[in-house]
Amino acid sequence: MAQATDPSRRPSPALIFLVTEDWYFWAHRLPQARAAREAGFQVAVATRVDAHGDLIRAEGFTLYPLSWRRGSTNPLTGLTAIFEIAHLYRRTRPDIVHHVSQKSILIGSIAARLAGVRRVVNAFTGLGFLFTVDTPKTRTIRAVIGNILRRIAAQPGVCFMVENPEDAATLTRLGIVPQAKLTLIRGSGVDLGRYDVLPEPEGPVVIGCATRMLRIKGVEDVMAAFRLLRQRGLDAQLLLAGAPDAENPAAISRSQLDGWAAEPGVTWLGHVDDVRDVWAKAHVAVLASRGGRAFP
Repeated sequence: MAQATDPSRRPSPALIFLVTEDWYFWAHRLPQARAAREAGFQVAVATRVDAHGDLIRAEGFTLYPLSWRRGSTNPLTGLTAIFEIAHLYRRTRPDIVHHVSQKSILIGSIAARLAGVRRVVNAFTGLGFLFTVDTPKTRTIRAVIGNILRRIAAQPGVCFMVENPEDAATLTRLGIVPQAKLTLIRGSGVDLGRYDVLPEPEGPVVIGCATRMLRIKGVEDVMAAFRLLRQRGLDAQLLLAGAPDAENPAAISRSQLDGWAAEPGVTWLGHVDDVRDVWAKAHVAVLASRGGRAFP
């Protein structure tokens, strides 16, 4: 007679987060991974490792370093990444894979199909450059990617998440993802316990803009508006907080950022570890995204 299985001895389900860069996981998916661990999952992170590998390991997560680069558009490089990740999925046999952002969704979903992974969560953090900029090149790439995503969405066990209703409407209108497989999560969330209400700082009006230094983030529009304020006699200051992103096709060059920082009233802080340091100095927060983002 077969013995009953002790539920307490059942192996914990294995979950792999696939993220392009370790800093992105640390900045945007750490609370989610902690919650999964607390819910009983064995959590692993597959990513390109730069400066946050030790921090991820210290959390108790298994870390699988990948050789891919986020900014590469070489098809052969993409094919190599598919086989690398498929090999990882075959070897580790995860119960669920969670792909974060477009590149992880495309490459990870194909790899999951090859490896026989049965449960796939694809999380868009915004539709980004390809769905925001309309040129002959982006239209062509968008058509190819849209067709791949349709095939991915048609597979059983695959679901998608978006962070704003506009992205959900775009994906369904283009017939890329059916409504039944799409879930709207209204942003990644903010830990309200870390942000206190502060008195306004003294001195002239300080405008803060914290974002990656990309054209699609509207940083050029912020600069144009700030120049108008200065021309009209307002003694305002502008704090730009964020690093340039050389691997993004919408990147603003370091030389241009240095040029802006040389203008009266403008300070470019570069990367800031704790954004609260920016908001503590600012009277006004500006997010000028041109679209394709999670929450402009």
